[in-house]
Amino acid sequence: MHILLVALSFLPLSNPEPTPSAQSPTAAPFPEAQAELTRANLLIGSQRFREAVEALQRANKLAGGKCFICLETLAAAHIRLNEPEAALADAREALKIGPSKEQQARAYNQIGLAYAAQAKDDSRDTQPLAEAEQAFRRALAADPNLNAARFHLAKVLIRLRRDRDADALLDDYIKREQTPALADQAKALKADHRRATGLFAPDFHLTTLDGKTITLQSLRGKVVLLDFWATWCGPCIQALPELKEIRKKFANRPFELISISVDREKRKLEDFVKANEMTWPQYFDEGYRVAKETFGVATFPSYFVLDGEGVVTYVLRGYSSTTAARLTAAVEKAFKTK
Repeated sequence: MHILLVALSFLPLSNPEPTPSAQSPTAAPFPEAQAELTRANLLIGSQRFREAVEALQRANKLAGGKCFICLETLAAAHIRLNEPEAALADAREALKIGPSKEQQARAYNQIGLAYAAQAKDDSRDTQPLAEAEQAFRRALAADPNLNAARFHLAKVLIRLRRDRDADALLDDYIKREQTPALADQAKALKADHRRATGLFAPDFHLTTLDGKTITLQSLRGKVVLLDFWATWCGPCIQALPELKEIRKKFANRPFELISISVDREKRKLEDFVKANEMTWPQYFDEGYRVAKETFGVATFPSYFVLDGEGVVTYVLRGYSSTTAARLTAAVEKAFKTK
């Protein structure tokens, strides 16, 4: 029996990852473990990462705590949940039980990703990045064919301001990469090193209350203001007239305001939106999946400003008397980066 390798972004942002092989290096010794892994795969496909973590933990327990792919994927899921410390523990455990060079490389790759996720976007915070660099180099030493580690190492080097070394790695990555979409991501990174800083918005797919589909790609070329809110949030309601004014101010420019609600009841949200003439795109974020798991939002309201390339140029959490002015200035600034 072969364990299903979950196809999962290994960072909070979309990045090239190892191509799953048809032959998983570790097999589930019990059907129950396989069933939990299959369930985890479906949960991840639905961006239900917290539930996926629970399923993976059960699968590993059923496998006697020796399921390499369970632990490797747990590390990836914890990174997706913005929990790098838990990811590091998972990856280190995977390293202990993965005897093959391929498994060792994949475990080190996850260790590198966990350290990279720990590092703040601050040039002084170099220790986690140094640890990440060491882990990715160990991954490549164990398995030079693990091309994803090469890409992730290049990102770390960019964050360490070693651009020339990073570009050489990216050139090598592009030559080796057989998946055109992944090679294109590396080319985009080489062309714009800002993609290594964690500033690019994560990919998202929203179906609005009126049935329209919005993705990060569909918004390309527009400045976007993402509004994370709820009808039960007093400050969010206070901000509503100001959001309307901002939308009106930029009505004749390539600008999009998108509200993402974490309300518990869809009908209540629909009634509120209609009563308050909120005519811009509205998304019902059931289970906090986009807010918490994709953008890491825990404070409401929270606002993200994206420029035309999808770069997060400004983040504001909470509401005050200066919110409208700050958001307006941030949107104006984002237009200048286009």
